[in-house]
Amino acid sequence: VANNGRYVALVSDSVYFTSDGFDTNDKTDVFLLDRETQQFYCVSQVARAIGNGDSTLDDIRVTSQGHLQVLIESDASSFSSKDQTNGLTDVYLWDAPVADLTNATLTLVSHANYFATGGSGALFGADKVYYQSTVNGLNQLNVYDLSSKSSQALAVTQGSNSVDLDLLGVNDAGTVLIA
Repeated sequence: VANNGRYVALVSDSVYFTSDGFDTNDKTDVFLLDRETQQFYCVSQVARAIGNGDSTLDDIRVTSQGHLQVLIESDASSFSSKDQTNGLTDVYLWDAPVADLTNATLTLVSHANYFATGGSGALFGADKVYYQSTVNGLNQLNVYDLSSKSSQALAVTQGSNSVDLDLLGVNDAGTVLIA
């Protein structure tokens, strides 16, 4: 549920959430319900093309600038030209003005060398997205700056602890809780 209570995001493999029967990929997709208008939107799509992989929901919020933002993880290779061949699960930002949810963009957040490892996946924190990944066998905590549209690693774990990195929460000041 978004911070304003109006929007609810959910994950389903049902084809009945789109009024036009458009969801025909037989995969798990992320949907958005506008509780005020009772309208459903498919978040895991680009230019009305449903992704060719499974998608999961990580976080949702309404920004002070009037945008609805949803973080999803997907193994779809059809979402980004930068992610056609890595075969890994990536983090994407779905962003739309609240006034026109049909005018949404879907942006690859995790760099092609990163992929989400499950668990909490990705979370919003003020003007950043925090996500976990595994690169060359090492678990990392990464930050994607929404202004500069760039990612960087914040923490890297090694050895036997590398499988135990979990992103638990982020506050608006950017304090990250990991375990």
